[in-house]
Amino acid sequence: MQCKKNSVTVEELLEDGSPYKLWDADLYACPDCGAETITGFAHEPMMEAWHPNYAAQRDRLARLAPIYPGRSS
Repeated sequence: MQCKKNSVTVEELLEDGSPYKLWDADLYACPDCGAETITGFAHEPMMEAWHPNYAAQRDRLARLAPIYPGRSS
């Protein structure tokens, strides 16, 4: 894996798909197969859904670069 992009935004979602937290992390990709993974998460989230300006902050970040959906498997 090689670092493809530093400082990507990841939106952590609840089980029902609703927003929970915005995180800063790093995107890595395999140069051979193209598989991607996100790692290197910050110690604390940038913002949590209960903050009054969460939606505005999310929209602002989405205009700058894609927001990756957080998921666990």
